[in-house]
Amino acid sequence: MKRFLLTFSSVLLTIIGYSQQYCDPQALCGGDEDQVEFVALNGKTIYPNFNCSFVDDQTQDTLTMNINGGLITANNSAFINVVIHGYIDWNDDKAFTEDENVPFAGNINTGFSAQVVPPAGQPEGPVRLRVQAIDPVFLALDGPNGCSDNCFHTVDFTINVTSEEVSSEPSEYCAASGYTHPDPDSCMVTETGNAVRNIWVSEFAADNGFSNTSSCGLNNGYSDYTNGIAFAVTPGATVTGQGIIGRASGNNTQFLTAWVDWNRDFVFDDATERIEGVKTDALIEFNFDFAAPTNAVEGPTRLRLRAWDPTLIGYAGEACGSSSEGEVEDYTIYIGTPKVACPIPGTPADQTANLCKDDVTLTWEVNVDGPNPTGYLLSIGTNNPPSDILSDFSLTDTSYDFTAENLNPNTTYYWSVKAFDATDTSSDCSIQSFTTADFPVVEIQNASSSVDTVTICQEEKVVLDAVVNNALGSENFAWTGSNLSSSNTSTTTFTGSSAGIFTLYVSVDNASNCSNTDSVVVVVKEKPTAGETSGNIEICSNEALSLQVFDFSAGVNFQWQRKSGSTWFDISRATSDIYEDSNPLSGVSYRVIVSNEFCSDTTAEVSIEVYDLSVAPNISSNTGSFSFCSGDSITLTSDITNNVAWSTGSTDVEIVVKAAGEYTVSYTDANGCPADTATVDVIENATPSKPVITGDLAFCDGAFTTLSVNDQGFNVAWMDDEANNSSSYTVAEAGSVFVKLFNDLGCEAISDTLDITVNANPAKPTISTSLPGTSFCEGVSVELITDADSLIWNNDANVNTSSIMVDQAGSYYVTALNDAGCSTNSDTLDLSFTELPAQPSIGTLSGNEALCDGDSLVLITDATGDAVWSTGADFDGNNLTIFDGGKYTITVVDAMGCEATSDTLEIIKNDLPEKPLVISQAGDLLTNARGLIQWFRTDGTPVVGETKQVFEDAPDGSYYVEVTDEITGCKNRSDIATGIFGYKRNTAVEAVLYPNPVNAGTKVFVEIEVKIDQLRLLSPSGVAIPVVLEEDSSFATDRLAPGLYLIEAKTKDGANIHLGKLTIIR
Repeated sequence: MKRFLLTFSSVLLTIIGYSQQYCDPQALCGGDEDQVEFVALNGKTIYPNFNCSFVDDQTQDTLTMNINGGLITANNSAFINVVIHGYIDWNDDKAFTEDENVPFAGNINTGFSAQVVPPAGQPEGPVRLRVQAIDPVFLALDGPNGCSDNCFHTVDFTINVTSEEVSSEPSEYCAASGYTHPDPDSCMVTETGNAVRNIWVSEFAADNGFSNTSSCGLNNGYSDYTNGIAFAVTPGATVTGQGIIGRASGNNTQFLTAWVDWNRDFVFDDATERIEGVKTDALIEFNFDFAAPTNAVEGPTRLRLRAWDPTLIGYAGEACGSSSEGEVEDYTIYIGTPKVACPIPGTPADQTANLCKDDVTLTWEVNVDGPNPTGYLLSIGTNNPPSDILSDFSLTDTSYDFTAENLNPNTTYYWSVKAFDATDTSSDCSIQSFTTADFPVVEIQNASSSVDTVTICQEEKVVLDAVVNNALGSENFAWTGSNLSSSNTSTTTFTGSSAGIFTLYVSVDNASNCSNTDSVVVVVKEKPTAGETSGNIEICSNEALSLQVFDFSAGVNFQWQRKSGSTWFDISRATSDIYEDSNPLSGVSYRVIVSNEFCSDTTAEVSIEVYDLSVAPNISSNTGSFSFCSGDSITLTSDITNNVAWSTGSTDVEIVVKAAGEYTVSYTDANGCPADTATVDVIENATPSKPVITGDLAFCDGAFTTLSVNDQGFNVAWMDDEANNSSSYTVAEAGSVFVKLFNDLGCEAISDTLDITVNANPAKPTISTSLPGTSFCEGVSVELITDADSLIWNNDANVNTSSIMVDQAGSYYVTALNDAGCSTNSDTLDLSFTELPAQPSIGTLSGNEALCDGDSLVLITDATGDAVWSTGADFDGNNLTIFDGGKYTITVVDAMGCEATSDTLEIIKNDLPEKPLVISQAGDLLTNARGLIQWFRTDGTPVVGETKQVFEDAPDGSYYVEVTDEITGCKNRSDIATGIFGYKRNTAVEAVLYPNPVNAGTKVFVEIEVKIDQLRLLSPSGVAIPVVLEEDSSFATDRLAPGLYLIEAKTKDGANIHLGKLTIIR
């Protein structure tokens, strides 16, 4: 398979190079009508696209010619003054010469043709055919010249010259194309003047349910939908179809034409196989009757549709060839009943040789000459017909893979595949074959031995050889993996630059392009890191040798070695990372070997030097002794002046000591070795700490202060006088003071000297009062005032204002203060407070606390002695009569002038109700009073039962009405109504009013025995209101206010009749 693909690539590269070496003349671009329309040879016709630039390359479409020759036909599109001229490059020298001219003859009406015979000895294989559309004038001017720029259109083809029999019958359908739309997404016209081109087959359907929709033209205005059967039609039967043209322009002159190859001869016959679509009223829809002739040849065949416009000059909608307008679509239909067809074999090609057995995949394609199958039956074997490996093995994929174990080398295999569906299985399907090649057997060796695994230490190398045990010609080696010295030779070297497991591969291709692979695992063990040796390699004789290795790898073993002469010896039991020797020798070298399970590393060599010790120095002091008082110091001096080290850390010759203890000095010689150490004991004698005097350092005039000190167990001397040896000391005068503490060893400490201050007292303050005297009534507050600036009252620090208010008896004084804290008291002021008289009470004689307008109330009290009413009236032991509402009190005053006032009595004065009015109407008395009503005779006698606003049928006499406020009880009465005479109802006439009471706006009906001439209502104020009595004996109330009305009627004979009362409500 690999070699097969490589061969194909080589051919492709050859073709590309072959095409690029020919001259590329530029066309004159005379227009579409000047192009080479078609070229045909032995049944195959090629319709090239017009390329208005350089050579139109059609070499990918091959024509076939027998070695004995053939007839080539061609024509241009339509232009009468253009002829066809051509060349065949028989010798493949990439140039067209006069002896390679193709002698085309004819004209545009009959077409052009040329009988061509290859030169004698012409080898089989592809040659280049160049066909040109050219004006005869230019042809005469330039002569035979395949590279002339004066051609209208130049097209190159490939002719395959073969010795095999070549049929002149066509074996494939002619090409056809239309307009390639520049914007297939929107299908809008973008080229000026090309509206006629903007039509395409947007939908094609058949009555069997098939339907296909598409956009405007792609691929040179051609769409191939032949992969599958659109519909089937039996000979003599008809299938109807419909096609729809898509268009973006406004004309309606389009045609949709179909061709069906009924005799399956790969030719569309305009006379018998052309079907014009019948345009419907929709203008873009076309109906078809696909009527199969009775002699139609059964099997798959081609249906072609072309959308075109006859307004294109000289174009009649042809089945073949290209057009600058419209679109062409091809479909597959089936004449008769479709049967499952044999699949089309794919790879490997039949009779493929030297196919590597581990690289075989069988593929095939669905054959569109039949319906889509549901599965396939695959047979494979070394026998023919095949069966001994697989026999009718069912699968649904269109491929089958082999592994290296399935096939043998140098063996011919046969295979065949059939398709099936639920009703049928294809038969007589072709048998393909391929022959396998052997593959190389390779193994990886090290030191002439085959290896699967090699173990080395880090930074080591290993040489690997790829050995082919069955040489089959030249081999190519390919090593893969890291750290290899070479990747394409049989031998390579691996370097273990880092620890790990590495898998290396080598692949070998033989002359048959078959390959095989072997691998080896290289285990690179980590090389330990010995690290470095640390320790003091120059030591003194009193020191032990201690060496240690650091920065070494984890999990390693150690072995220390000592060098003697030039030979290294292992040191017994020295197997850790530390080596120690308490008695080392000078001039000896050491090293350590660090190792793991496989690998080791060694540290660098170190050499040891051992030095002897020096004598100790002497110590002296600046006082001649080695003691001092605490807080003081002494100086210690060494008699050796360089490389000394005191126990204090100092390296000076002298040190100052301020603490007791043992002090040493040592000496280090030039080799760094110490001498013996000198030692002295220093004694510190106790010294008191600096004493601190406590106590007040200032006091007020006439006082004193006592000072104290902590003696710390030492002797005391105040003012350096050992007679003043107490821990306390009294001072009564201003001046300075200090104290000293000491012992018998002469160690002492003196305090700071302090100044004693005597402060002056403030002036004596005075007290004055806001009221005269010192005796007051209870409840009175008296303000006490002082002239002191800073003060407190009665020794209360919280009371410190220049004046205070007091209401309690007692003794009061004030203390004046100054900033020094000194004070002076005032004289004492004694105050007394007398008890108030008893509080009097107040009330009313009647017990009422309210009166009506015009009435009076009598106030009473239990007060005695001197008293006064809040009205200003003096109390004379009698009650007080009042006529107005308000707030009233009484105040009692005793002999001391102390007062006591009663609680306030509030009297409410209520208004009288509104004075009522009385009117007389028809013998009744009416009032406007609201509240509790009572009618009275003028003598004050109440009329029993008359407590309403209307006093009906009042007897003769004089009356008044009294109204009482239901809340306050206050009364008011009307004036006296005099001369009341009774109004008698005419009882001889019966009258009925309904409804009564009545809502305002509702009609009132009157039923009466006599004829009424006039009707009127009397309002509560006595106003007569005439009303109109309707024919139905009713009158309206919509203009009457709510209230009580009297009704009077006047008969036909002039009599006045009182009919009663009417109440109108809202």
